[in-house]
Amino acid sequence: MESTRQDRVLEIFFRALRGEDIIVSELLMYKDDPDDKLFKGLMSALYKDHPLTLDVGGEVREVRETTYDLLKLVHTTFYTPSNMVLVICGDVDIDKTMNTIRNKEFINSNIEVKKKEYDVSLDIIKESVIINEDVNNEKLLLGYKLKPLDDLDSETRLRTFIALDLLSSILFSSSSDLYNELINNKYIFIFSKNYNMIRR
Repeated sequence: MESTRQDRVLEIFFRALRGEDIIVSELLMYKDDPDDKLFKGLMSALYKDHPLTLDVGGEVREVRETTYDLLKLVHTTFYTPSNMVLVICGDVDIDKTMNTIRNKEFINSNIEVKKKEYDVSLDIIKESVIINEDVNNEKLLLGYKLKPLDDLDSETRLRTFIALDLLSSILFSSSSDLYNELINNKYIFIFSKNYNMIRR
């Protein structure tokens, strides 16, 4: 029963994948976006052989070569209860709902997935990357690597986030020396900062 339902869902996804090239169009659209190219360039400068250097949607060739069997294998392997978060909203009977979930037989619940470890050393691959594009205003993206914060307790991690946010504001806010130097020398015309923590 469950297997038949899964097959029907996957068949729908597979038909959509092969149908009107919607995914390919989306891929090509964001591959042509200067901000996406800039971000990918930064990731390739910071990381070597790491998923952060790859396009999330994959390559056009990979999309076109996707088979139904491959789609089913990926679904069966990764869409497991241990890899999911369930959110339930509304006027529901919690006990009844939890019992239903616990008694549910998942066809892929016995698959064990080994996670690959990646090098997250503080070494960088390149100090800078220049991307030549036809844009109205030149763009600059700065990045720096830190030791992974996963092993820190929540208070220390929060303190680190706050400290980095303050440092970012001091260096790149409109009242900073750097900002005024870049504006006054006409190196930039628009300046904005965005602070992101990318987990390993």
